[in-house]
Amino acid sequence: MKALLSLILILTMSKGCDEEKVQNNIKSVEYSATSRGTNFNIKVNSKTIELRESIDSKTKKMAITQDNWKEITAMVSKIDIKNIQNIKAPSTAHQYDGAALANLTVKTNDTMYSSVTFDHGNPPTEFKAVVDKLISISKSKSEK
Repeated sequence: MKALLSLILILTMSKGCDEEKVQNNIKSVEYSATSRGTNFNIKVNSKTIELRESIDSKTKKMAITQDNWKEITAMVSKIDIKNIQNIKAPSTAHQYDGAALANLTVKTNDTMYSSVTFDHGNPPTEFKAVVDKLISISKSKSEK
């Protein structure tokens, strides 16, 4: 019984360490949505937010709060980013101009992971929280 409890404790703690390791290795997270008339891009790292809201706009660069960065990296660490390209899109309207096509990209110390293309406004549930957070940050920065 003690051995079983010890094994469960070790597995639980190692999973937490893996998530923390992933969180510490994240260098940037980027969301982009593109169509004929749309070119939206937000890229965040531990220090800055780079926001481009349209084809005609310049990229705005501003500081990110450490709370926002920690929240984003915590969300990303819950995603199996090594298999993010295999996560199926819930809809395919972007294939016939029914929605802007969107992508989520995570850059770690040594690798860049990109999602499958999905519809802007309908990301896969596995990383919906990350996309929603990035869009929320962009809206709050746009209003200022």
